[in-house]
Amino acid sequence: LKSTFSNFNHIRTSQCRWCANKLSSNSIKFVFEQIVSSIKQGGFLVACGDDVGVNTLLKRIRRSDLQIHLYGKGSSNDFRIDKIHLAPKGSSSVVSSTGRKVGELNLAVAGEHNLLNGLAAFAAASALGAAETKVLDGLASFTGTKRRFELKGEVGGVKVIDDYGHHPTEVTVTLTTAKNLAQAGRVIVIFQPHRYSRTAAFATQFSTSLALADFTYLLEVYAASEKPLPGVSSLLIAKAMNPQQVKFEPSMIEVVNEVVAMAKSGDVILTLGAGDVSSLGEPILQALANR
Repeated sequence: LKSTFSNFNHIRTSQCRWCANKLSSNSIKFVFEQIVSSIKQGGFLVACGDDVGVNTLLKRIRRSDLQIHLYGKGSSNDFRIDKIHLAPKGSSSVVSSTGRKVGELNLAVAGEHNLLNGLAAFAAASALGAAETKVLDGLASFTGTKRRFELKGEVGGVKVIDDYGHHPTEVTVTLTTAKNLAQAGRVIVIFQPHRYSRTAAFATQFSTSLALADFTYLLEVYAASEKPLPGVSSLLIAKAMNPQQVKFEPSMIEVVNEVVAMAKSGDVILTLGAGDVSSLGEPILQALANR
């Protein structure tokens, strides 16, 4: 179940990316259609019925042998969550299957997006014939995956969390979860955009998502396998944000120094991105302990 839950984290992220692209890319649609076509004869597909992009894909499916199980918050889904409660360090909801209340979904990980991930895993396990109560018990024991809102440590009341999110939709749900965790404290983000092409395509959306944070430090773009694109850097995001809420600082050493000097008890420091920004967690914790 833990493996299933982790996989749905990735799958749902892909769905969000497809939705954010507003189905403008035929190549992305083609990839999803290939995934569906790879399902064996008489198999099943678990899909988020709340997602506009997913529903567009479903309309293109022409396989009569395929069982489709929809999940989400909407009343038209086969598997549904409602009565949602989001706590700083966990989440819970009521699970229904085709209108029948199954039980409580209690997770030790925070965020509504994780409840939906858990519901997707529950739907898949149910479709495979697993006992519903055992599935819910298994999900309750799930404590998270590496680099998905991973608590690296806490010093002097300052929590340091690392997350792999590198798309605007991911950034939004991660920051929403961080704000709930911080409560009266601040959320200070160190964000490292991933790939020049993604930065160019989503600079405006990144600026909107990052505005949820109290302050954002922007590292330079993590190139991955790409070559630099003329005129594309993290400054594209910074220029679209409130200058009082953001600073472009390509030096990781300076970012660590500044974020540690800024942080107060109750704050959450979030290292965010798919690149080597994750390496900053330990230096930040050490610097917090030494100040």
